[in-house]
Amino acid sequence: MIRFVKRAATVFIAFLVLGLACATAPQAERSPWHEVPNVPDGRYLVFPPLEPPGEKTPLLFALHGWGGEALSYGRLWHEALQGGYLVVAPQATPKPRGGAAVSTWSTSKADRDYLLQVWDEIHRDYRIDPERTVVVGYSAGGLAAAAIVENRNAEVAAVIFHACRPYAKPALLKGKHVFLLAGERDTSFNAKKAGAALAELTAQGVDVRLAVAPGVSHVTVYDKVKDAARWVLGGFAAPTGE
Repeated sequence: MIRFVKRAATVFIAFLVLGLACATAPQAERSPWHEVPNVPDGRYLVFPPLEPPGEKTPLLFALHGWGGEALSYGRLWHEALQGGYLVVAPQATPKPRGGAAVSTWSTSKADRDYLLQVWDEIHRDYRIDPERTVVVGYSAGGLAAAAIVENRNAEVAAVIFHACRPYAKPALLKGKHVFLLAGERDTSFNAKKAGAALAELTAQGVDVRLAVAPGVSHVTVYDKVKDAARWVLGGFAAPTGE
């Protein structure tokens, strides 16, 4: 009887120790990525506003460039907008480029459908404010931004073309607020090319602003988003003194 009691006590203590271990062991961190069904390697990140946004949520849809990453580009805009917007950053699926797999955007139907699937999911999950919805594309991300403008036009208030020409047709940009962000030393989209794009869009009746970051290249204009972020936070108005 004594032996049985000792054995029972031992088993009880073992279960107690195991239970305490499970209770105190740190839980595995949940992945911040949202997987996209039916899209191999399709995923996106969500950076929520720091404060409750009110009745409707402002949205910035951030689209990185060639070989870029959603984490870096999404975080850049989340910080630039001072946490005032819901920032959503999809990761482009890898594509064969020059013998390697590169995460970038294209004009393919697959990329378009992937982007729209993410877009529509966000609009189901949140009550998005269409009057404060911004799409921004850096470099090749401008192609993806144009796809959103073309296919969800009524749900977009503003577009930022970052280090790239405005890929969307002027007719689709009319009624939107457009910001062109160029680097002075960017051979693909410098002050001259950006100025020509500004003149063309203005002639088409598009509300457009231009900022040229001095002394920077296509690569280093990446984080020069302060002026564009100020424009967004100011309600897409021209800066004071312009």
